[in-house]
Amino acid sequence: MDWFTSKLPEAIRPEEENVVIAVEPVAPPSDFALSADTDVRPLMVKPIKYDDVGMEAKDLLQEVAEFSEGLVVSMQKPIVEPPGSPPPPQGPGPHRNYQAQLTEKFKLHDPQTSSAQVGLQVSFKPPADALIWNYNTTTGHQGIYANSFGPLDCVAQWMDRPVGGTAVYANADYKLRNSILSTTFIRDQMWSLAYSQALWRGFHIGTKLKYNLGTRETSAAYNFHWGSPKKEVVVAGELDPTGSCKLSCVKRLNGVPDTSCCAVFDFSSQGASSVWLGFGREYMNMMKVRLAVNSLLHLKASIDTPVGRVMKAGYQCVYDPHSRTFKQGLQIDL
Repeated sequence: MDWFTSKLPEAIRPEEENVVIAVEPVAPPSDFALSADTDVRPLMVKPIKYDDVGMEAKDLLQEVAEFSEGLVVSMQKPIVEPPGSPPPPQGPGPHRNYQAQLTEKFKLHDPQTSSAQVGLQVSFKPPADALIWNYNTTTGHQGIYANSFGPLDCVAQWMDRPVGGTAVYANADYKLRNSILSTTFIRDQMWSLAYSQALWRGFHIGTKLKYNLGTRETSAAYNFHWGSPKKEVVVAGELDPTGSCKLSCVKRLNGVPDTSCCAVFDFSSQGASSVWLGFGREYMNMMKVRLAVNSLLHLKASIDTPVGRVMKAGYQCVYDPHSRTFKQGLQIDL
């Protein structure tokens, strides 16, 4: 993930108005006292975006981060303002915040894919919006505009790639009371409309309609998500347009701190089903260990740990028993 994606502003949500519920007075038991500060507002359930369902299992199975083979050295340098520049303004009025970043990534096994990137971000508060531009020696120019209009979050991205021409991406999320409506557009590829609804007791359902701009075909997918009140158990499932079904269960171990395990059942419509088992543990909120294996003996492992105060190191390995190949990668962030 690029450096600027973590800098995108969060949505500013208006404060909820107090809701007064009229009830008939009932004499409480002697051991029960109703405080004047008791919150009598209806229970608000935080909805989950359709594409975020099952993210806990994907993290344990190492499907979120991209695998890089060989040695990769990445260095990020913030471009600070010159000495003597005035401090940022304070107060409730509109402010502008400028940030610049220089990123260099070197791949030892494939120097041709090494890249350098320079970026500039301008944030405005209020309103909560940001304008980002960067140039990468491999992927070319890229511009992003993000804005939040109350419950509506919008992101527009433009890329001028050396190979493949210009790419345009746009996404909008509208957050309702207990649901989220999302739409995504990718130029010359697809347009989708997704809806996720929180029902009760941590149970969510969602559906996604997708229109392929190339083949002019329409497809639909469905998913669900259930989580215990303390998130100790999370169960998610998805049915894709091809008829394949994926069911995942994540359990947080009570006896071992910061430790989780998962089981993912992938039922393919072609008959090639598989089962993945994942394990993850975090030590002192710093080092993360991930281990995953499936029924076909595919093995994946990763370790992320800080080295000193300014350096981070990550190791990944993948073993395929069918091709008998073993791939590994080491990434160092300076």
